[in-house]
Amino acid sequence: MRSLQLLLALAVPGIGGTDLSGTWTGTLEHQGDSQGVCVYLAQDGKQLKGQIAYRHDTKVSSIEGLFVGDTVDFAITDGASAKLALRLTRLETVLAGSATVDGKPESILLKQYVIPSQFYRFGKGRDEPVPIRTNRPEYTQKAREARMQGTVSLWVPIESSGAVGLNVTVLRGLGLGLDDEAIKCVRKWLFSPPDYHCNPKPLHKRVEIQFRLLD
Repeated sequence: MRSLQLLLALAVPGIGGTDLSGTWTGTLEHQGDSQGVCVYLAQDGKQLKGQIAYRHDTKVSSIEGLFVGDTVDFAITDGASAKLALRLTRLETVLAGSATVDGKPESILLKQYVIPSQFYRFGKGRDEPVPIRTNRPEYTQKAREARMQGTVSLWVPIESSGAVGLNVTVLRGLGLGLDDEAIKCVRKWLFSPPDYHCNPKPLHKRVEIQFRLLD
């Protein structure tokens, strides 16, 4: 796991009537890698505390004793060989702004995560993360020429940030390069955090990637 330092500034215009409480999730695209971010904030008056999980970390860093003003600044570190600095603005249900990773600016958007109502039906609880960002897999030339269609079943680790972990395994494959394409596809997905408070609760989930020819 890469060591990092994260500096965060929440710029919130008209803070008087704004409550930042909740779970905010999103991804940061950096050097071709989609890095998950989960921020849990609890606001009591002008005091703010919470936790952050970033990238493929399986632990979180705590935020304590902060006070809400025009901006809120805090930092986390587990070694400081890499540095991530953010400045975010509250826009209704999103925190949007820029992130600087090792001196290189990137854009970032964190959306406020709302627990889907189906998690509370039939006493199910919140044991299973929900995909909140997906994409379609690519076909290989060999599979297209063979008119191969079907489903690749994957065993997918989901980290505390909602990002897909590194060790995705194939439970049932199709061959002709589609298994690798399925893994590439799911690594770009983002799930709701396994724990609403961004606590370290990594788990695995079976994911089915469908391959269908449209032409």
